[in-house]
Amino acid sequence: MESLGHAENQSFLFAEWLMENHSQPGLPLAYLYGANEPMGTVSGLSIMPYIREGRRILGRAAYGQDQFMMREPDLRKDMRGSRDFSATAVGVTHYPIDMHGCRYRNSDSSWEASSAPVGDDSKIKPIFIPLESLVPQGVDNLLIGGKGIAASHIVNAATRVHYGEWVIGSAAGATAGWLVTREPDLMPATIAPRKRMLDLQDYIETQGGRVEW
Repeated sequence: MESLGHAENQSFLFAEWLMENHSQPGLPLAYLYGANEPMGTVSGLSIMPYIREGRRILGRAAYGQDQFMMREPDLRKDMRGSRDFSATAVGVTHYPIDMHGCRYRNSDSSWEASSAPVGDDSKIKPIFIPLESLVPQGVDNLLIGGKGIAASHIVNAATRVHYGEWVIGSAAGATAGWLVTREPDLMPATIAPRKRMLDLQDYIETQGGRVEW
C-alpha cells in the first residue's frame, strides 16, 4: 500500500506539471476526478496501476535443470557471447533495446548498461524467443508469457513492447495447446530432450506463429 501511495503522489505531480507547462489557449488541460468522471474513481486515477515491468522468472535450460536467462549479447551483432536459439525458438520478434533516460556511459564499449543505446537499431538481430525462456525453475506444468520470461532487464527492454509480448503470449498458448492435444505425456521442460521441438515448431506455424525470421 505504501508503494501504491508513492505511485499516486507521483501521478498527481505529473498531472500538475502537465497542466502548468503544456496547457494551450485552445486546449487547456484539466484534472478530472470524482466518481462521475471518466475514470470513475474519487482520485481521478485508474482503478489499478499499470505495471510497466514486473518480475521475471529464471528459466530452465533446454537440456537440463540449469538456470537460463536471455542476455544482451544474444540480441546484438556487435557483442561476443551471442547464442543461437533457432533450434528451440517458439517465436521471433525484432525491436531496438528500448530503455529511457540516458546512454551507454560515454559511448564506451564496456557493455555496462548505465543507459539506453542510441541509434543501435542496426546492431540488434532478430530476436528468437526460446522455449527455455518460458519454462520456470521448479514448476513442471507452467509456461510464462508476456513480460515475465527469463530475460535480463536489458533484453526485456526489447521484448516487452506490444508485438514482442503478443509473440510470447501466443507462443506460450500454442505450446500449451500442443501439449494438451498432441503430447499429454510431455512437460514443457521435456520437449527438447525428447527431440520434439520440430513438431512443436511446425504446430506453432500452423497456428499462425513464426519461428523463423
